This record gives sequence, C-alpha cells and structure tokens, in this order.
Amino acid sequence: MMRAFFVIIAAAAGFAVAAQDSPSGAEQLRRFYAEVRDFHARFEQAVLDENLSRLEESAGVVWISRPGKFRWDYEQPAAQQVVSNGVKLWVYDPDLAQVTVRNSGDAVGETPAFLLAGGGDLEARYRVQDLGVQGALAWVALSPKSPRSNYREIRIGFDAGELRVLELVDGLDQTTRMTFFAPADGGAGGDDSRFEFTPPPGVDVLDESG
Repeated sequence: MMRAFFVIIAAAAGFAVAAQDSPSGAEQLRRFYAEVRDFHARFEQAVLDENLSRLEESAGVVWISRPGKFRWDYEQPAAQQVVSNGVKLWVYDPDLAQVTVRNSGDAVGETPAFLLAGGGDLEARYRVQDLGVQGALAWVALSPKSPRSNYREIRIGFDAGELRVLELVDGLDQTTRMTFFAPADGGAGGDDSRFEFTPPPGVDVLDESG
C-alpha cells in the first residue's frame, strides 16, 4: 500500500542549481533545497537487497510544490497515486479500489518527504556529509537525527547541478534507488489542482485523518 509513499518521499530532477567552480554535492544540495520550489520529473525506482540484487522495479511521474504539496503517480508495474495538498494525504490503489486518507504532517513525519516538499532548517533534521565525486555524480549523504526516521541514510547524487539519483537505505540494509529524468513537457508548477484528490465513485475510503 505504501510502497510509493516513502519514496516520498522523496525528489525530482532536471532543475538546475547554479553551479560555480564545481560546487560539492553538499553545496548543490543546500542550493537545491533553498532555491527550488516547484519541480517535476519522470522517475525509475528499484528496491535492492543488502547484496544490491533487484527485488522490485517501478516507474512514474512526480510533481512537488514546496512547502508541503506533492504528487507521485506510479504507472508501472501497477498504478498508484500518492497526493498531498499540504494538509491531507491520499494514497489511491486502483487495483484495490481503495483510498486511504491521512493527515499529511502525521503521515510524512521524519521521512525524505521533508527534504523534498517541506520547509524549515535542513541541517536541524539531518547530518550532512559530502561524499565527493563518484563517476559523473557529486554525492552527499544525509543521516536523519530523529529515531522516528524510516531510513538510516539518504544519499543524493547531482550531475552538473541537477538532481539525478536518490538512494534511501533502511535499517535492514535494503536500498530504494530512484533515478530522475527531465519530463517531456519540461513543466513544473502552476497547477495546484494536481495536489488535490477526489476519490472516484465506488471506491472504498479509509479515513484515518481524524
């Protein structure tokens, strides 16, 4: 049900961060976090075990409008939508004909969604470590300070000022790796209606928002 969400929980690519004198991955992350407000990308996601063998693959499109709004549309291998308007979070599984509704803040908690769609002080929540350049990417690692986090480490790779890869490592050493590509239309913000969700007729609605 929540395979899509803690992606979230999660990032987009194709949005340039001004790069001068080959800034480090940590510098590019800080610029991305401070400057980017609306972004949109296609993504491919793979879940890897501790030996980096692929357990699951999926793909789709993401939109984020900071602070607090996001939409992840999974297209393959099965459709799923995860939508937040900053107040409510909807997780829709068409195959199950079911929508779960939660309060966005409670559902996001201490996850990568804070990094991508949230606001506030990045380094108040994460320990930031620059990992240098590996291949074509400049990497940075984030270690959540809160014990509530679902991940023990988040690694982010930038290519020439653009966010390209997000890796989430959980306590069992499974890695969720997301690779981002510029969307075909190049568009990002401007349509807040995509961050609202109306359950289709006939689906079960599980309202856990209180």
